[in-house]
Amino acid sequence: MTSGAPGHAQATAAGASLRSSSLLVLGPLLLTCLFLFSLSWENAVLVSGLGTVGRLLGGLAVLGWLLALLGRGRIAKLTTTLALMLAYLLYTAASYFVRLDLQSSFGTAITSLQLGVIVLLLWDQVRTRQHLIAALVSVVAGAYVGVVLTIVNFLGQQPVRFYERYSGGNFDPNDLGLILSLSVPLAWWTAKQVRLPALRWALLSYPLACLAPLVLTSSRAALIAYAFSLLYVLHDVWFTASFRPAARLGLLAALGLGVWTATQLAPDSVARLSTIGSELTSGNLNDRRDIWEAAWTLAGDSPILGLGVGRFADDLAPYFGQAIVAHNTLITVAVEEGVVGALLFSLYLISLLLGVLQMRGSLRPMWLACLACLAVGTFTLTWNHRKLTWVLPALALCSVRLSRPAALPGAWAGPAAPQHDPAKEGPA
Repeated sequence: MTSGAPGHAQATAAGASLRSSSLLVLGPLLLTCLFLFSLSWENAVLVSGLGTVGRLLGGLAVLGWLLALLGRGRIAKLTTTLALMLAYLLYTAASYFVRLDLQSSFGTAITSLQLGVIVLLLWDQVRTRQHLIAALVSVVAGAYVGVVLTIVNFLGQQPVRFYERYSGGNFDPNDLGLILSLSVPLAWWTAKQVRLPALRWALLSYPLACLAPLVLTSSRAALIAYAFSLLYVLHDVWFTASFRPAARLGLLAALGLGVWTATQLAPDSVARLSTIGSELTSGNLNDRRDIWEAAWTLAGDSPILGLGVGRFADDLAPYFGQAIVAHNTLITVAVEEGVVGALLFSLYLISLLLGVLQMRGSLRPMWLACLACLAVGTFTLTWNHRKLTWVLPALALCSVRLSRPAALPGAWAGPAAPQHDPAKEGPA
């Protein structure tokens, strides 16, 4: 009995250490997933003194991560792409000091720093395939909430814009429409990784479930982005052996039924969406071209350092009689951050794209579709400081790291990563 006591004590200590280590990983990860879950509906719930529920959950996620970081003692090693991303966000925040005269731009500078923290949080926490799946499922689950809220607004006949446009969760219809479109490739890829039948079917059904709410937003940019996402789904259905011919025809029939239903329920929304072709060929993209022409004139005032973060709308007011955003993410970068910011942003994008192109397995086409969708959507939207603009590329970088297990940073004492494509491991 006496000789066995030390062994028993060691086993007990080892078990306690393992439980503590698991808590340090799973606790903060759960808070992070709750934050990701809120991204599509955060505006629907306001917390007194804090703002949106997304801000509260984001703060809790950061707090949990910092506590875990204290326990681990170090952060995952940064890659070149991640360093470029963070350098751009830091420069964006620093550009506030170009002109210290606008209170609104200070808030935008702080947002840039907060986004950098979120990027670091995701990079340091999403270390395994299971973590990645949990993060993506959380994003899609939140998008489903946006779907439901949009339908509820439609049934209650509560349009948020002219043309009878509908949106859930107090979101701008264009923003919510793009969020719904971005979640399509995430849902489709994740559906093939999970074991639970109910969860798998919910994820597989998302591309169809979001179609009617997407039409209700009447967002033309979001519909084009959805088409890019849908190409990924259709390519996967048609060129993989896991889908039978009946399933392929069934998907097409369901899409057709969804489009027909939308035309019957929301003819005003469909009428607006039908102007996509004319706006692209002979229109001015709902006055966006006029804004873009004025923006280049504005850029000449400070071409190297830029006007400073958050200054575009107010500085453009003399041209249009009111503050107005660029409705284009890249133009906003060029005008507000100048040549320096545009160079950092371009290097980050090129590095990100090269990393995704070098990725192995089924993760590569999924992320290419998602990033293409994001690029299309941000061509007509100012998404420089939207969370998903940085959350999705950060998760893509985590996927790049997972697809090259030999390059995984040794920042934690977990089990060694398997030497093969994580996307082909089988269901999670």
